[in-house]
Amino acid sequence: MTTEEIQKAIKKVSDYCDQKFGETNTKHTYCSALNMFLSKFNSAYTLKDISDEKILEYLLTIPGRSNRCNHHSAIKLMYKVHGFKNKMRFIPYPDKEDKLPIHVNKDEFMRMFIVCENMKHKAIICLMFDAGLRVSEVCNLKITDIDSSNMILNIIQGKGRKDRKVKLTNPLLFILREYFKIYRPLIYIFNGQSGNAQYSVRSCQEVIKQLTKKAEINKHFTPHSCRHGFAMSLLENGSTLSEIGNQMGHNSEETTKIYARMNNKIIQKIQSPLEQIMEAMNSKLLIKK
Repeated sequence: MTTEEIQKAIKKVSDYCDQKFGETNTKHTYCSALNMFLSKFNSAYTLKDISDEKILEYLLTIPGRSNRCNHHSAIKLMYKVHGFKNKMRFIPYPDKEDKLPIHVNKDEFMRMFIVCENMKHKAIICLMFDAGLRVSEVCNLKITDIDSSNMILNIIQGKGRKDRKVKLTNPLLFILREYFKIYRPLIYIFNGQSGNAQYSVRSCQEVIKQLTKKAEINKHFTPHSCRHGFAMSLLENGSTLSEIGNQMGHNSEETTKIYARMNNKIIQKIQSPLEQIMEAMNSKLLIKK
């Protein structure tokens, strides 16, 4: 495929993503994956000429399951958009790795907060940990989305093009107001270095990385680790899975159930058969004495 043909093929997928998802992150991920994929094939190939075998060979070269899944989904969507509905039907989606997510606990967040000297960075991590916002939602948050009279954060067109309302706590409002006094944003809460441009997802990721290192925490934290920490705090404080799912904007309670598997309080409530046996044995010994 020529460079022009590649760009046309990707543009068609980009336009579809705009209409279907309305999410710049999804579109960017898919278009980037397709550019890598199509660039592997020279001008002798058309979309139709790239066999399933060649697609599978390519996918196996992509490191990491999550990255491979993104490429699989992007390529499949491209063929669907271009009218090849049955393409890749024999190429299986990568098996899911049933791993528990890494989350920031309250002690770790406190350590990150204490070493954070930049008020913008403090406001960013607090929105993730105290309101459970996705990193994209933090970047897209506008001044008009903050309803301090009702103590609500309005998340407009989050993942899945869904609106939702999130509780705005007094400590979080205080931090946002202190940040506002210093930076005076105009439209978006967080601006990048170039005027009124939005703060980038990459910048948020770098904030978490640097604060983790500065706090001497030997874990690989991401912005989503703070969001997981928010969910775990709600669960430990007695919130139901349904309530947590609503606050986090989950489509299904199945997505939220993973936090029940991570809750130490639930795990510690499990009755140990060995403890029961030892207690019974000790009781018998006491009776004999």
